[in-house]
Amino acid sequence: MNTASAERADGRQFLSVREVDAPLALVWLAWSDPSQLAKWWGPDGFGHTLREFHFRPGGDWRFTLHGPDGTDDDNHIRFVDMIGQRRIILDQLEAPRFRATAGFEDMGGRTRIRIDTLFESAPTLDRGTEPTGPGNSQTLDRLVQRLLALPDENATFRLARHFAAPRPIVWKAWTEAEQMKRWWGPAGVSIPTATMDLRPGGTYHYDMAMPDGQHWWGKWLIRTVEAPARLVVVNCFSDAAGGITRHPMAAHWPLEVLSTFTFTEEEGGVLFALTWEPLGASTLEMQTFAAAHSGMTAGWGGTLDQLTRYLAQGL
Repeated sequence: MNTASAERADGRQFLSVREVDAPLALVWLAWSDPSQLAKWWGPDGFGHTLREFHFRPGGDWRFTLHGPDGTDDDNHIRFVDMIGQRRIILDQLEAPRFRATAGFEDMGGRTRIRIDTLFESAPTLDRGTEPTGPGNSQTLDRLVQRLLALPDENATFRLARHFAAPRPIVWKAWTEAEQMKRWWGPAGVSIPTATMDLRPGGTYHYDMAMPDGQHWWGKWLIRTVEAPARLVVVNCFSDAAGGITRHPMAAHWPLEVLSTFTFTEEEGGVLFALTWEPLGASTLEMQTFAAAHSGMTAGWGGTLDQLTRYLAQGL
């Protein structure tokens, strides 16, 4: 259920509050990713062409809104300040000039958005209409629709990387526990303990020693082994006894993720491709997964960087 309220505090100030059925991380993604903003910013019927976007204090966002009547409206917004997943303050630098402060509150799987828009001068409005800006009810309705679409659009995570090494060497690096100890995980993570039973129905169980001293256990439930071309596993967090547990830092992360790794020979080495898809996930878990794509890109990127350096040693 989504709830909304809007009011004029005075002739220049407009307050809008919307509670949405989406986790905070997903809402923040919709506000901070220019490809997402372009799909909901503006009233009904408006298109969006991005010209510049720098999401940081002092950063500029320039875009053109294309009206349903064929008119184009150039916009220049400057980000004044932001606190990650809590607040964004922005100034609209072209008429109608305003400052908007958007606050975000975690409601346990839902998010409350409060937008306070202060105009430089009182906007001229027809009876029953609202001023433009992020607090406009049509704009927020479009945001809600974008939040509903995001989990389906981001239900699968994909990543690929070329490795300059023979395919049998890369395959062994992925499927031998002693080799994986030497590269698995982002920089700063070590694998003090790992066991691999490489067969359909087997498992890979490993201990990740984090830089802060914590130990995160992980587990693969191996489904398909087609050496040296394809490996399919169910990836999950674990404990020292081999049980399946929740993500230690994200309670709404999917309990199980289907992971497909392919290794394709190409000139100069191997094209590795990864596909990640949540299994049996709830709506909230799918939303959490969808919101984490940039983090997954960074995390997997760091891990594959480790493998690149390991393979370069020629071991």
